Parts: sequence; C-alpha cells; structure tokens
Amino acid sequence: MSTIRERVEKYCKYKSQQGEKITVALFEKLAGLSNGYFKPIRKNIGEDKRDQIAKAFPDLNLAWLEREIGEMLLPNKSSTNKPKTKTPPPFDFIYTVKDFFSDYYSYLNHKEIKPMLLEKQLSELTEDESAEIAKKMGLDYNDFVAGVEIVTKSSRSGKLVPVYNAVTGAGNGVANARGTREGWVNVGDLLKDSEGSLYVYGNSMIPGYPPGSLVGIRPLNETFIEPGSVYVVETESNRYIKRLYYNGDKTSLVCMSDNHIKHMDGPMEGEYFYPPFEIPLSSVRMIYKVVGVIKRNSVVFT
Repeated sequence: MSTIRERVEKYCKYKSQQGEKITVALFEKLAGLSNGYFKPIRKNIGEDKRDQIAKAFPDLNLAWLEREIGEMLLPNKSSTNKPKTKTPPPFDFIYTVKDFFSDYYSYLNHKEIKPMLLEKQLSELTEDESAEIAKKMGLDYNDFVAGVEIVTKSSRSGKLVPVYNAVTGAGNGVANARGTREGWVNVGDLLKDSEGSLYVYGNSMIPGYPPGSLVGIRPLNETFIEPGSVYVVETESNRYIKRLYYNGDKTSLVCMSDNHIKHMDGPMEGEYFYPPFEIPLSSVRMIYKVVGVIKRNSVVFT
C-alpha cells in the first residue's frame, strides 16, 4: 500500500499530464497547507485539512487519497471533461535557489551554500533552510524571505525586480544613498538583466533618462568600467546617474551629464548647467551598471 505522499505525487503527475503543472509543494500551497505537510509519513488527514483539499481539488477522491479506497478521481469530475478556464497556478516551473541568486544576488558567492540547497526548488524552502541561507550569505532573514515570497507568488510573465525608496540624482543635486526595498516592479523580459531599480530625478540626463523614469540596475561585478557607458555611482552619502570616464591617471571617475544646455546670460553665461565633476575612486562605495530605462511610454536598453 502506498503512502499518502506517494498518492499526492501520483495525483500531481496526472494533473501535470493534463496541462496543469502541479508539484507537491504547489499542491500544499493551493490547499492552504503548510510547506512540507506531506513529508512526514501520515496515516490520516485532519478534517479541516480534508475540507481545504476538497475545495482546492474538487475532482480528487479523498477516500482514495487518505485510505486508497476507490479511484483517484471522483466520478464525472475528471479534469479532462472540464473546460480549462482555470487560471494557471503561480510558479509552476522549475526555479531553484541557484536561479534565484543568479537573478537577484549575482554579486554574492552563492557557491558557499550547500549544493543540495542550491538545487532545491525555491518555493519548497523551509523556514530553517531559508534562515540557514540568509545567515550564510549575510542577508537579513525577513528581507530574504519577503523577496522569495514575492517572486514565488509571481505568475512570472516577466522578471520582478525590487524598487528602492531611494532615488538617483540626475543633476548636481544628490540623493540619500541609503534605501530600503519598498516594493517590486515587473520589468518583463526586456530588462531581465536587472537586479534592482531606482527612480531618476533632475534634468541632467535628459533626454535618455528623464526625471521620473525608472532605471534597471545590477551591481558591477567587473573591476573596470566601460568609458562612456551609463552607471549609478554610490558614495557614502550620495548617488548619481552619469556617463563615466576615468581621469588621466585613473584615480578618479569623471561624471558626465547628457544634458549639455548652457547658461544664456548672467555671470555663468556660456557655462554648462551640469558641468562634469570627479569622484575619487577611494570615495566610491558601489557602482551599478544601468541596463535599461523605463519611461512613461517606452522601455529602452542601454
């Protein structure tokens, strides 16, 4: 006689063959059960849990599931006879912890995580495993778990990246470099290389990066910049979006604006509104590559 978990696996396999890809973890989630509910060897299922399962999977014969009595499916309720109008369940594909770190924490050495955890389906992580990973990677546990939850509940019609409540300055003004994650935005497949996003303010980078636009960013993993490319530079207290160049002896970054407007009169006549300036390399805390920008009506690659 098979176990309850084995019967759940059989049912999930059948549903997947019918076009509704379901894993045991997704079965538990859709039925409102705790993650890993079927991992222990169970001889029965609580009455409240049976009601939840019946509501989530009306074609499943609970007598078969619990005691292997009768057929797997209830009469006249086979999913092959139902119009397939059900919304596809979220996260119905293989997406491992390794995939998650490659997409959202590429700057961390995730190889330090145990191989068995790296290959685990992200949606199947237990609380203890999440705590272990967060501690190993030096991440805030609540922030890590919140990120996992947001991503695994996504329909994955496009990549989600976090939006930080800090802004990046496109001008001579500056913004607070400290920012916490305030939400997530779906950037689709177009900006799939992004690992985060920031709003732009100021006019120094128009027309390419107008105020109010959202730039997709990823931490610079290389040890050098591509002169003339657009980056977000973060110092201890400020953050700028600029085109970067090295100075003559490569001890500083030269920050250039795209807006070349000049003063038309007054004591600054003929001078740039947004002149270039330098940031010593020793003052640079982090550099982010700008991989694209979302304006009001368009998405642009950089």
